[in-house]
Formats: sequence, C-alpha cells, structure tokens
Amino acid sequence: MGLLGLLTTPARRLDFPVELDAAFTQEYAADSLKSLRWAIWVGILLFAGFGPLAPWIVPEIKVEAWILQYAVICPVLLIAWALTFTPFVLDHIHQLFAPLVSLGILIAGGGIIVLTAMLAPGNAAGLSYSGVLVLVVIFSYSAVRMPFAWAWSINWILFPAYLMAAIYGSNALEHNTTRIVLFSNTAILIGANLIGMFACYTLEFYARLDFLQKRSIRKEKDTSEKLLLNILPREVADTLKTRGNPIAQDFPEATLLFSDICDFTPLSSTLSPLELLKLLNEVFSAFDEIVDRNGGEKIKTIGDCYMVTVGVPTPVAGHARIAARIAMEMQEYLTQRAAEHQDGEFVLKMRSGMHSGPVVAGVIGHSKFIYDLWGDTVNTASRMESHSEPGKIQITRETYERIKDEFECESRGTIHVKGKGDMEAWYIKNWRKRG
Repeated sequence: MGLLGLLTTPARRLDFPVELDAAFTQEYAADSLKSLRWAIWVGILLFAGFGPLAPWIVPEIKVEAWILQYAVICPVLLIAWALTFTPFVLDHIHQLFAPLVSLGILIAGGGIIVLTAMLAPGNAAGLSYSGVLVLVVIFSYSAVRMPFAWAWSINWILFPAYLMAAIYGSNALEHNTTRIVLFSNTAILIGANLIGMFACYTLEFYARLDFLQKRSIRKEKDTSEKLLLNILPREVADTLKTRGNPIAQDFPEATLLFSDICDFTPLSSTLSPLELLKLLNEVFSAFDEIVDRNGGEKIKTIGDCYMVTVGVPTPVAGHARIAARIAMEMQEYLTQRAAEHQDGEFVLKMRSGMHSGPVVAGVIGHSKFIYDLWGDTVNTASRMESHSEPGKIQITRETYERIKDEFECESRGTIHVKGKGDMEAWYIKNWRKRG
C-alpha cells in the first residue's frame, strides 16, 4: 500500500459506492460487536490492574488515580459494554458504532493524559506509567475495529494532548530522566500510531473489498437463482440443488391445460421474425401473469402451444377449477385484445383442452434440462386441445365433474379422439359464480 495509500480513505481508494456505505457500516459494525465487547473488558481489566501500582509509581496522586480509574473510567467502560446489548444500540449500530467507540477511546486516553498532567516534576516512573497510552492506541486501531478515518483522527488528537500534558503539566523536559522517558514514550507512540494506521487501514480496506465481493457473489447467485426459477418450479429447483437429478414424482391428482393459437402458421408467414417474436412475447407474457396470479404452473411453450398444470409440483385442492379459471381468463384476454384491434390486424383466437388425472412429473438428463410431465393425462389433455374449436375450451368428463358447480358447461356428446377412441366432451361456456 505504501504511505501514499494512507492519503486517501479505504472507501475512496476502492471507489466504494456511496449508496452502499450505510449497508457496509451496518454489517461491519455488527461483525465488530463481539471483538468490541472483548476489547472493553480487556480495557477494564487493564485499568483495574494498574490501580494497585499507584502507591509505588504515582504516590503523589494515588487517590486521584484511583478515583479516575475505579470511579470514572472502569464504570464508563462497563456501561458502554452493557449498552452494546440494548435494542436501541443494536438497531442503530451503523450510526452509533464509530461515535461511541471514539468517545470511549477519548475517555480512556483522556484519563491517562489527565494523570500525566498531574504528575510531580521528575517522576520518571509515573511518566513511564503513563506510557500505557500506547495500549489505547493499539486497541483503537485494531481490537475495537474502528473505521480508519475515526481512528486516525482520535489518535492524532490524543498524541499532541499527551505531549502537552507531559511537557506543560508534569514539566517532563526539566529533568534529564523524565526527558529520556518522554522521548522514549513519544517514539513508541509515533510507532504505534503509524503501525496502527497501516493495520486499521488494511483491515477496513479488505473488509470493504470483502463486502463488495460478497455482494457481487450474492448478486450472481440471485441472477442464477432467478434463471433457474424461470426454468423450474421453486420446489423442484430446491430439490435439484440438494439432490441432483434425475427427479421424478407421482401426482395422483392434477389438471393439465393445453392452449394453441389458431391459424398461427399462416399468420407467421405474414410477419417478420421480429414481429412474430414480439407478438408471442406479448401474448404469452399476459398468459404468464394469469397463471401466476391464479396459482398455476407454466410448464413450457412449444411454438404457439402453451402448457399449464395445476396441482404440480404442489398438490392443491380444486385444481380443476383453478385451471378452468386460468383458461377462461386467457380467452377473455384474447377477446379484449381483439376488441382493441378492430381493424383485424393480429386478431388471435385460441383453442384449449383440459383433462384431470394422475401424472408423473420430473427432471431428466444432465444438460439443458426442463421440468416436464408424462402420462395418459397429459396425452388426453393434448388431444382435447387438438380436437377443440377456435375460442373454445374443451374438457373431459373427469374435469367436468370437478368444475360443473362453478362453470356452465355445454355437452358436446361423444367424439372420436385419435389414439383414445370415443370420449365424452364438454365446452366451458361461462362462469356460474366467479371468484
């Protein structure tokens, strides 16, 4: 990094986005709470531990030293430790962390500076004793994980304040021994400050870098998750991530809906590829919204065919009624769209078919996989669509029995279905009760 690196903050050096600073501060402060609490207790023990030495090192101010240590600094640090557990501080940690830690450092360092100013002239032992200010410096730069700008400012305030207290308070320069101790303390404090600056700068720099990298990883993960969920239902995607594939599951009850745009081949010949894609995207996006709103699951589109299921991969009561509502709303959307294109351009009609029964659903293969359904129910629903008529929704008896209380249906009688033989069929005409 070098000394020149210290001329700018870690945030500016990284070109850290300003809008992310609050989030970083919140995370950094929360991560620092544990080490801060330990650092406070170490500070309490150090101040309390040096107290018994006062009669031998600073006999002239031993009472003042004890008052400052045991009645002021230690209680204040203990209160600060307790505050780190309060809901208010935890809720506002990103705002309070740096100011409160700085205040604690100023109180701890200020106490040592006050004791230094009260020393009797010539008390070299007492001046050596005041050199423990270096511990405050080290703590503020590393143990309590202060932000670099705050730590740098606080410690370069404490350093000249200590020199003034030693020179003008205890007259350290008037005696040869205390002068040597002062110079030694000064060198140690300068060294601790410089080393601490590097340590604190590096700590915050890599914490910010780690924050950006983790955010980038989360963003990429969210993107891949979104892409996966565009291919697979959430339940299937979660299973695939934990178990791998293949995945297969039996569903004893589900309803399949196939819808196909009528006369799409002639229509596509009159449109450019881009116009065709735009048209399909418009229509299928509207269908996607209808399916999602009603709790269905879009399985796939094949050309102009749109396949939906209800009851897979999450079983649901009333799956046939939900699928019928989806089919009706899709037809209503096309009717409304046709009214908006009264000139006849791109007026679309759709035939639909539905069937209810057991299916097998799953993911197979190792690449370019999709979630698909298999079974006679799928084939029958597809046949209902292909044997339906434009603008109509054809259903089997299995579906009719499940929806007849909610939808008015018209019997089509018995029809011959390719690959299935003769089957009873109905058209859904209208709602009996909507909602």
